[in-house]
Amino acid sequence: MNTEIDEIEEYRSARWVSPPEATWRLFGFPINKINPSVYHLQLHLDGQQFVSFRSAMSVDTIINNSMIKRTMLTEFFVMNRENDNAKRLNLLYKEFPQHFVWSVQYKIWSRRKKHSVIRCVVTCHPTESERYYLRLLLMNVRGPKSYKDLQIVNDIPYDTFREATEKRGLLQCDNNLTECMMEAMSYQMPCILRRLFATLLVYCDPANPRELWEKFEAPMSEDFNVLPNRFEEAKEIYFERNITVSEEDLLLEKKLNLEQRATYNVIINIIFSNKSGAFFIDGPGGTGKTFLYRALLATVQSKGYIVLATATSGVAASILPGGRTAHSRFKIPIDIDENFSCNISKQSSLGLKHTDPAFCEYLMRIGNGKEPLNTENKIEIPNSFIQRFQIFCDSAPASSPAILKTKNNEINDMLINKFPKDAKIYVAIDETVEPADQSQFEDFLHTLYPAGLPPYKLVLKKNCPIILLRNLNPCEGLCNGTRLTCCDFKTHIISAKVNKW
Repeated sequence: MNTEIDEIEEYRSARWVSPPEATWRLFGFPINKINPSVYHLQLHLDGQQFVSFRSAMSVDTIINNSMIKRTMLTEFFVMNRENDNAKRLNLLYKEFPQHFVWSVQYKIWSRRKKHSVIRCVVTCHPTESERYYLRLLLMNVRGPKSYKDLQIVNDIPYDTFREATEKRGLLQCDNNLTECMMEAMSYQMPCILRRLFATLLVYCDPANPRELWEKFEAPMSEDFNVLPNRFEEAKEIYFERNITVSEEDLLLEKKLNLEQRATYNVIINIIFSNKSGAFFIDGPGGTGKTFLYRALLATVQSKGYIVLATATSGVAASILPGGRTAHSRFKIPIDIDENFSCNISKQSSLGLKHTDPAFCEYLMRIGNGKEPLNTENKIEIPNSFIQRFQIFCDSAPASSPAILKTKNNEINDMLINKFPKDAKIYVAIDETVEPADQSQFEDFLHTLYPAGLPPYKLVLKKNCPIILLRNLNPCEGLCNGTRLTCCDFKTHIISAKVNKW
């Protein structure tokens, strides 16, 4: 029995459309165009590009055809060598199509009339060895002029792309830890080397800790041979007794006002009389409580007494010399009962500490969606809330103000460009949970900015302020939230000093 089958009608009648696709079609959105445009950039080793030719062409004709030797990548190198615009822009390979157009017919890059938003894809699996390392370099090195140029790091040429990738810190390996210790050994004291070694053990998980220890045991132990009795005290007592009291803090006692002076005298008399006492100091923000604390700490510590300066947060603890958080100092557990809450009433002195009516009303209007928007559909910050300052070569003016913004990455990029001198770029290493997904999602991971983690590319300049995101060494004030100022940069080390608030 011959039955006519209408395949098209059967497909249409049996087709299932998901709710998102149905909504997309109901609103009439385009379904056959992609925005932004996607470019698949060619990636190949030197002389190993794909070649297309007609079957009738001879081998000599193919080899002598200069057009066959031109690819997106080779012409990218040529543009960086010869084109003034490309030299000025100093672009990454993946950024190039945003400013230049690739001609398939003539196999050349030409300047775009206006900047376009284009998503570029350069695919390669980690198992492809040198080709994968070439990709890592192209994604991180700006304006390379040749394959050989990519293999030069700090004016030293390397034989393979893997070596160049390692020297740029783009690969995670134990050799990076060795070079980090080597850099620190050239200008740091033994006690600093030991702290760095301990930090590497805790946070970097070296594959062979014993080998790393044996390699640097001698420079880390030099001071034990000179001062064998220096480390007989317990570690905590040693740190507390060696907190440096600055001349500036010692002079704070002479600058106290009448109310601060009265409180200062009462507390100091109790301490030096070897009596016990408990004191509660209260006052609105900006009335000089921290100033008084620093004066008390400086006086007591300068007399050789041990003071356990604690605060509730890392930021507050970093303000005090030798400060630690209460959780760190007294081993208070972080995990508490799920029904626990802070019992702070609205009318208490603590609840009334943010007593700026204008600012409170401004925040309430934003929260309720009643604050008017400007022409760019953004909320305006009143001029009265803005503190203007200029960035100088000296870090002092930039170390004390704080900037509150929802998208810090944007303002970080804007401010770092205003600092003088060349930037130092540190690149993170993102890994997927499943190794097989690394090549597919690596670029996507680079675009994420999880809370509490630095960006994929950390751009720093001398004298720029930074914030520590880990409790590296609470005894020395290196806690989560500690503010520091960059002093010097090595390939694997950032030298910074803690800011004095």
